[in-house]
Amino acid sequence: MQKGQIFFVVLMGIFWGSGLFAKDFEWAAISDADWEVTADSANNIRNAVMLFEKLEVDDQKMVDGKTYYTLYRRVRILSPEGREWGDVEIPYVNKKQKIEKIEARTILRDGQIFLLNKDDIYEKEIIKTKDVKIKQKSFSLPGMTDDCIVEYYLKLRLPDSENQWVTEKEIYLKEGELTWLFYRGRGMSNYFYGVLSDYFSPNYLWENMAIPPEMESLPNEKKAEKIIFRVKDVPPFTAESHTQPDEAIKRNIRFYYSTSSSATDYWGDLGNNINKMVKKFTEYNKKAKKVVEQFDTLATRDEKIYAAYNWLQKNIDNTSYKDDEDEDKKYKPIEAVDDVIKYGYGSSTNINMTFLDMLQLMGIDAKFVYAVDRDDNSFNRQAKYWQFDRSMVGIQNSGNKFTFYNPAAKYLPPESVAWYNEGSIGLVVSDLTANFATIHSSFSRDNIMRRTLDLRMSDDAEITGRLLEEYKGHFGRDIRFKLDDLTEDEQIEYYKERAKENYVQIEIDSIMTQNIIADDWRTSVRMKCQIAMESAGQLMGNRILIKPSHFFSRQENPFQTETRKYPIVFEFAHEIFETISIVMPEGWIVEAVPEDQRFGNRVGECLIQFRNFNNGKLLSLQRVFKLKYPMIKPEFYSDVRELFNVQQLLEEKTIILSEVSE
Repeated sequence: MQKGQIFFVVLMGIFWGSGLFAKDFEWAAISDADWEVTADSANNIRNAVMLFEKLEVDDQKMVDGKTYYTLYRRVRILSPEGREWGDVEIPYVNKKQKIEKIEARTILRDGQIFLLNKDDIYEKEIIKTKDVKIKQKSFSLPGMTDDCIVEYYLKLRLPDSENQWVTEKEIYLKEGELTWLFYRGRGMSNYFYGVLSDYFSPNYLWENMAIPPEMESLPNEKKAEKIIFRVKDVPPFTAESHTQPDEAIKRNIRFYYSTSSSATDYWGDLGNNINKMVKKFTEYNKKAKKVVEQFDTLATRDEKIYAAYNWLQKNIDNTSYKDDEDEDKKYKPIEAVDDVIKYGYGSSTNINMTFLDMLQLMGIDAKFVYAVDRDDNSFNRQAKYWQFDRSMVGIQNSGNKFTFYNPAAKYLPPESVAWYNEGSIGLVVSDLTANFATIHSSFSRDNIMRRTLDLRMSDDAEITGRLLEEYKGHFGRDIRFKLDDLTEDEQIEYYKERAKENYVQIEIDSIMTQNIIADDWRTSVRMKCQIAMESAGQLMGNRILIKPSHFFSRQENPFQTETRKYPIVFEFAHEIFETISIVMPEGWIVEAVPEDQRFGNRVGECLIQFRNFNNGKLLSLQRVFKLKYPMIKPEFYSDVRELFNVQQLLEEKTIILSEVSE
C-alpha cells in the first residue's frame, strides 16, 4: 500500500465533501522549523513526519449535489523509506465525483523546487461493476531525496457529505486543521428549510482522543457558519493484529448533519419510526396466521420458535444474497408479510419481520432488532445517525436478557447470530421505546473443529492413512459458505488446498463430504479422505527421531510483542481437537515420548498429550486448544500471549522410535 494514498470514506459508502481554501491557491511558506524536524524515536518519528494536514469541507451547495473537499499536506522525508509518502493515489467514483485540481511539489534544502507536471499524473480504472466504476489518479513527486519536503494540494467535487476526519496517521502529525462550512439552506425556500432545518443541524464528536481538539466557531458560536478543529502532535498509529477495525480505534473527528435534540431522543424517535414500519409490514398477515396454525399442537415455546424459524429457512428465498447474475430475475415488490409467504422470497429485513410476526401470532414476546457488524464498524451511542448493518429478532428471557435469532441468514441455526454480530450492539425496538442490548456470544463448546488422523508408518517412515475433519457451529457455517455453489470437483480442490495449508507435504485422495446441506444447521460438516505424507522421521542408527509437529496443523503465534494497546479480538470462541494415531512399522516400537504439556489461564486452555499402546506399537498424539472468549481486554494480553506460546512448544518436541532386536 502506498502511504500517500488518499482513502476517501466515499468508497465505503460515505461521501466526503470537498472545497476550496481560496479561489487562487498559494503554497504556504517553508519555515526553518520545517527543516529542523528530525528523526525522534521518543515520539516514534522515523522515516517521515507530516508537518501539517489542512482540510476544508464546504457543504454550502450540498442541496445542488455539490460538496467540496480540499486537502493540503506537507510531509518531511527523513530516509529512503520515507519516500513512499511522495507516492499518492486518489480513488474516485466515475461520473459522481470529480477531481478538479492537483498541485504538488518537492522542495530541497538548497532551495530547489520540482513541480509536478500534468503529464506525470496517471489515471486507471480499478473497480468496475454493473452499478459503479471507480477510477484512480496517481502520481509520484519529482526530485525526491532522502532529505526533502513534499507537499500536495487536492480539490474535489463530490455529491454528498457525511464526514469523518481521521487525525491519527501512519506517521507523526505535527499540526492538523479541519474547516467545516455548514449547509445553511442555499437552494431551498425559507419555508422548506425552516421545516427541515432541525435535521440539518451540524453535529460533531471526537473519538479515542484523551485531549479534545481545539475548536473555533465563526463568526461566533450563536451564528456559526463554519467551525475549525485543530489538533497538534498526534503520535502515529501502530497497527496490531486481531483487534477492532481501524475506524473504531484511531483518533478521529466525526462531523455530520442530524437533529439538534439529544442522542437519547434521536434513538427514541428512530426506534418509534422503525416500530411503525414493522407494524405496517406485519399488518397484512392472513397467510402467516395459516402457517403458524400448524404449530398449535407443539408443546413448548422453544418448539414453536424452532418450527417458525425452520419453516422460513426452508421455504423463503433470501434475495439479499442474490448476486449480479440473479438481477435479471424480476422480483415483485414485497410490502407485507403475506407477500413474503405468497411469493416465497424477500430481503433479510422482510424475512426477519415475517419471523417476528409469526412469533407474535403465537403469543411469544419478540422484538425487532438492528445490529452492528463488529468486523467492519463500531457503534457510538452519542452519534446521531444510522450505524446498523443488519436486522434480527430478539426474544426476551428471564432477567431482561434476550436471545437473538436471524432466520434470514444462510446456514445459521436457531439461537445463533453470525460471529461478526456477537458482542456487538443491537437496537431493540418496541411500542414504547428503543433500548440497546449487547448481542450474546456463543460459547467455545458451540464452535468445535475436530481433526482425526488414523495413520500407518512404513519401514522408510512414510505415512499413509485417513484424515477425518468435523466442523461445528461457526466453523461449520464458514465451510458451508466457502463451498456454496461450488461443483463437486471444486469442493475437492478446496479441501486439497486447505489440507496443504494445514499439513506439511501432504497428498490427498478419495475425498468424501457429509452435511454440506443439512436439515439442521447444527449438524457438523464432515470431510473424510485418504492421505499420504512424506517421511516424518530422521534415521539415526537403529533409531528414528520424529517431530510430532509434522502431524499437527500448523498454528502461528501472532502475539509476539511484549505489550498491547488495543483489545484482542477473535472471530469467535472455539475449541480445536486434534487426535493422531500411528501404527508403527514392523520391527519398530515407540521408545520415548515427550512429557505432556497442560496449560490453562483466564482466556483459554491448551493440552498436548503423548501416549503409546500395545507395547509401543501404537502411538497416540493429541492437541486440544480452547479459546474461551472472542473479545479480550488488553490488560489480559499476557494471558493471550502465553496461551498461544504453549501451542508453539510442540515444535520443540521429539518422539524416539527404536528398532526391535531379533
